[in-house]
Amino acid sequence: DKGRLGFAIQLKFMQLHGRFPERHDEIDPDATQWLAVQLGTTTEALSSYELNGRQGQRHQRTIRVFLGYRPATGEDLKQLNQWLCSDALPFDPQARHGRDLALDWCRIHHLEPPASEELNRTIRSAVRSYEAQQQALIFSRLSANSKAAINRLLGEDDTDADETDNENATTISFSSLKTDPCKASLDSLLVAIAKLKCIDEIGLAAEVFKDVPTKFIDQFRQRCSTESIRELRRHPVAIRYSMVAMFCW
Repeated sequence: DKGRLGFAIQLKFMQLHGRFPERHDEIDPDATQWLAVQLGTTTEALSSYELNGRQGQRHQRTIRVFLGYRPATGEDLKQLNQWLCSDALPFDPQARHGRDLALDWCRIHHLEPPASEELNRTIRSAVRSYEAQQQALIFSRLSANSKAAINRLLGEDDTDADETDNENATTISFSSLKTDPCKASLDSLLVAIAKLKCIDEIGLAAEVFKDVPTKFIDQFRQRCSTESIRELRRHPVAIRYSMVAMFCW
């Protein structure tokens, strides 16, 4: 009884979710009850059935052949990583639905996904790769003058950038740039004008962010607004420049 019920549950779980259950608590009790009734047994029979035991694994091999599935290989996971970067993350940069999307991709290709932790590592790796690609793209499009202005904003000197007239150098710090405007007054108006001038001096253009998803820009704008200047300086140059650029844009 336990073998027939366990086989039926793994078969239906694979058909519905594109993977085998890893734990008993993933299985809907109502579904277990319904299958047990159809098989003329009781749900208690499942308690002694080991999903990853010898019998459970033998059943999984039979079900894979029956449904035309195969376990995902390292090469398959590389293709999944590329698909996430090109087709999924531009619409969901934080991969809030990354696991569901990855499972759907595996189901479409008749692949049994890896265990949860390995699948999560693949998704995290894709997110890091995608972020690095977008940050490197923005960094490569920034002019030397833009980078010099960002360095001044963060209180750094850039000896490689073109020298600029000290009279045009901004006196607004990045910390003050992040503050909200105060109550309307002449002083607050002058500060707001100085902030706008500071942003203008960076020389950002729409071409810098061409094909970079708005959601991605907004994500790093928010992240940048919560980090101190010291934290921003610790980032590699591509991350540091691109984060400040997205914040100011």
